[in-house]
Amino acid sequence: MTVAVDGSGGVVGWAAIGPWSPRGAYRRTGETSVYVEPEHRGAGIGKALLADLVERARGLDEIHVLLARISQPNPASVAAHTAAGFRSFGVQRRCGEKLGRILDVELFDLDLDG
Repeated sequence: MTVAVDGSGGVVGWAAIGPWSPRGAYRRTGETSVYVEPEHRGAGIGKALLADLVERARGLDEIHVLLARISQPNPASVAAHTAAGFRSFGVQRRCGEKLGRILDVELFDLDLDG
């Protein structure tokens, strides 16, 4: 896990890699999670957290692919993931929910070996 803090030491964002699936056949694949507090968005924190996370993942022998699921619309997260080298490969229709709203989820991947 990577954490971003403000000048007073308060956590303003975090990023982590978790297992994409509990099944052994998918153990080489990790899933990213990135969160930035709303009042700190737009300052490049998410992009920096994700870049650090990708760099750390490249040092892990057991992780070869990173996946990200981004609920739509979320142009800032799409831009951060694209800048980090992720590519979009599909959309899961109406499978996400936030604040009572049903959302599409765009899927992204990054081949760490490529």
